[in-house]
Amino acid sequence: MFKWAFRLTIFLVLVLGVGYFLAAYRIIQTKSGLHIVEKDEMGFEDFVVDTREWNPMDYLKNPEISKTLAKIEWEKFGDRARNEWKRIKDRIDERMKAQDGEPWSDKAQERLDQLRKEAEKRYETLEKKWKNGDFSFEAFQKKIGELERWLDKKVAEIRAAF
Repeated sequence: MFKWAFRLTIFLVLVLGVGYFLAAYRIIQTKSGLHIVEKDEMGFEDFVVDTREWNPMDYLKNPEISKTLAKIEWEKFGDRARNEWKRIKDRIDERMKAQDGEPWSDKAQERLDQLRKEAEKRYETLEKKWKNGDFSFEAFQKKIGELERWLDKKVAEIRAAF
């Protein structure tokens, strides 16, 4: 009798857990992958949604799912932007190291510090424009490349001057 009660308890816990998951979460399959997101309201409708073949009308008919997907994509873009900034900062530090282990002169170091501030200011301007929707992430990356080339040129000028 004990075995039977134990098995029944385990079965009920599993059924309740799966039931709760299906009522509280939605599984969304997109072209970019599988996403598990919390529903705004609990319920058993639309617990699995495949958007891989959706057209614009499908997105208009399902505003809650569209809003969720937009939020997911925006978070991905934010992560990419943060990664770009980290990469830029690392490259700034790398480029600004003195050649041959020789320390920079005080005047050269001062110019490098000014250059770093200018590069950070330019990056922040680019990031604000991207966040405001002035251009796509691809255009943002292109402008980051332009910023890197500008930075390389300025560091080379400082190296040549000192």
